[in-house]
Amino acid sequence: MIADVIANGPAVPDIAAMYWTCVDVSHSKFSLLTSDRPLVLSSGLADPSCLLVLPLSPHKLFLSSNDPRFTRPLPVARHAEKVKTVNKAVVQQAREFVWSTDDNQLEFVRKHIRTAPDRVILTDEQRQQGIAAARGT
Repeated sequence: MIADVIANGPAVPDIAAMYWTCVDVSHSKFSLLTSDRPLVLSSGLADPSCLLVLPLSPHKLFLSSNDPRFTRPLPVARHAEKVKTVNKAVVQQAREFVWSTDDNQLEFVRKHIRTAPDRVILTDEQRQQGIAAARGT
């Protein structure tokens, strides 16, 4: 129900209009982490420099941007740098859980978890719409 409220919201056209790509970062010495809040949003969706980043697996990264340059292949030499940047953002905004394939980044997670300010996931209006839909009103 909440997914339907969000899916029919004003963000859908903005996201659909972006350039999308999936990046293989398997040449990095670190794997991608994910969390209870894995979506990284650099700015508002209407911002021309907006970038959406989502770890899909330990070595696959989804990128979406208003800038088509982000669809270009990422040089192998930059994989480790990109993974570290994404992992830091994902872990900083995590609230309770971070997942990995091993314990190699445990100290990194302990240092950075919950260090980003909390962000609003649903607006009050979206929350009320979800409650109304659940009640059938």
